[in-house]
Amino acid sequence: LDVYVVALEGDGEARPLPGASGDGRASYFPRYSPDGRWIAFVRSDGGYFARPSSDLFLVPASGGDARRLSVNTSGRMDSWPSWSLDGHWLVWASRRDDSPNTRVFFTEIDPTGGCSPPVPFPGHVPEGMSVNHPTISSFPRPAKLLVD
Repeated sequence: LDVYVVALEGDGEARPLPGASGDGRASYFPRYSPDGRWIAFVRSDGGYFARPSSDLFLVPASGGDARRLSVNTSGRMDSWPSWSLDGHWLVWASRRDDSPNTRVFFTEIDPTGGCSPPVPFPGHVPEGMSVNHPTISSFPRPAKLLVD
């Protein structure tokens, strides 16, 4: 599995993204940063979906050297990346705790593509449940709270 990009202008042909393709490993779940500068994706030794070898990577959107983010755990799944609306935070699901269930973590991405230590989401995931694809979103706050 490789990551492909399709230009909206020109011939519209899908082309493999250098740095996220052609290395014999599976690359999947690509997500553009909101500023279009980076693509976060997952790479594993084979297949996809919750592999122990699943790690988060960051590659320039134009292609180049992909870097394994330092927030990954060894032998534990880190997958399903999503960006915050401002592009400063990456959220993902991880099995870093000795559990078959996933938890949500955040990291701040700096302008050079570096990341802060992982921060666990403060919410509770009920026993036996997992979070598969966390997403950060924003909803406008109402000017007044309406109560019936």
